[in-house]
Amino acid sequence: MAGLIDELMDTLEKENEEYQSLLKLAKEKTGTIIRNDIDALQKLVEQEQLVVDRIAPLDKKRVEYTKDIATVINRPVETLTITRLIELMDSQPAVKERLCIIHDKLHDTMTQMARINDMNQGLLKEALDLVNFDITLLNSMRQAPITANYDKTAANTEEHIIRRGAFDTRQ
Repeated sequence: MAGLIDELMDTLEKENEEYQSLLKLAKEKTGTIIRNDIDALQKLVEQEQLVVDRIAPLDKKRVEYTKDIATVINRPVETLTITRLIELMDSQPAVKERLCIIHDKLHDTMTQMARINDMNQGLLKEALDLVNFDITLLNSMRQAPITANYDKTAANTEEHIIRRGAFDTRQ
């Protein structure tokens, strides 16, 4: 079982390293969103996908090791968390300490990621709200009221206040 726990801890440490990479990209994404740099944002999303692709097999290994450990100690796999595994390692202080360190690092990384992702989500929502406002404003400008312009026969010519495109300029 010691080998399984060592493999699990190695896998958890590798996962944390990858999540740290995601965290770094999420922090970069914040500045990119603020600068409204769509090209850079697209590149960051692509880089994030590459990291997620590296995390998936690690996650699969973690699940397999957890199942194997649960089988060896005759516990339901659903109840075997890192915290529970730490409690079970009272007789092995070195393993217990390493698991505690890994747990704390993963918890810290996930907490930071949740905070940054929430902030990025809020920034993106604000950016979308501004875009929607601009679209609504432009649409309302195109639907400007008809002016009271009359021709020689006193007939209304029904000209709109804005006759040219919103971005046209007179030279």
